[in-house]
Order: sequence, then C-alpha cells, then structure tokens
Amino acid sequence: DATHTKSRYNSHPIREVLQEHARRLRKEVYSVDEKTKNMMPAKNEDEDAKTGYKSADTAFFGYKTHIAMTPERIITAATITSGEKPDGKELPELVKKSRKAGMTVENVIADRAYSGKDNLTLANQKDENDKKNFKLISRLNPLLFIIKNENLLAAEKGCNSMLYIEESCFI
Repeated sequence: DATHTKSRYNSHPIREVLQEHARRLRKEVYSVDEKTKNMMPAKNEDEDAKTGYKSADTAFFGYKTHIAMTPERIITAATITSGEKPDGKELPELVKKSRKAGMTVENVIADRAYSGKDNLTLANQKDENDKKNFKLISRLNPLLFIIKNENLLAAEKGCNSMLYIEESCFI
C-alpha cells in the first residue's frame, strides 16, 4: 500500500496566489534597487513533490511511500514516488526488492490500486516448473472488471471481484 507524505509546501490555490504576489513584490523591489536581490531570502520550492489523490475528493501535495511487509508487519521493501504516480506500478519493484532481501513472496495482499492488468500478468507468470510467480489477493480494479472475454463480463464467468484474481478471468 502507499503512505502519503505531505510536502513542506502546500499546493492550495491560496499558495499560488501568495506566490504570485511575492513574485510581483520581488520584481518591484528589484526595479527600485537591484542590490536588494542579495538581501531577499532564497525561494523555497519542492520541485519533486506533486499533487496526488487518495480519493476523488481528497488531494495531497507531496510523496507516496510504497511498502511491502510480512504478516508480522516487518517492512521488506519500500519505494518513494511523487504524489501523482499510480500505486500499482510499484508492485514489481516491491516484489523484486523483497526477494532480493531474501524473502519468499508467495502471496501479495494489496488494495485495488495494485490489481491492474500488468500486475495480474506479473502474478500469473509461470517459471520453468510451471509455478505461478505469486498469488495476488486484491479487490478488482473497476476498470478491469468490465474487460470482456468473448462478450462475457468477468462476473458472468463466475469470477468473484473480491477474492483471489484468477488468470481465467482475464484471458
């Protein structure tokens, strides 16, 4: 799952208004006396932080910390992205880092942000012993739930959108 970390700088509309006023003020001060440039404080901006959304109406400005952990809540891998990055794209890296740390990854329990098509494909890849990469246990991403297979919805094929996502639901 991803933990959202707010940047030290907010991206609310009021901030943009204040920045514009500050920019104009600096410009006016510099036009009067160019020497004041050295006396002004440095501009503080977090160039890497971006606006992300936890839900349709809940935004934040900052970063996401994506973590993988054991059932005992021991962190086995972590990645950090800017706020606008999708959560699911971090799953391959989290699995790779966990395995590199010596962990056996058989089951991945994740929220629906991690049930994208690429992650389903990754989970269902088979090794030379015909064993699946890992079992992805997640709510089904609503966009994938309407993918059609021979004009049948996944639900009509008997696939439960709340349980383990079977490969047969997405051929």
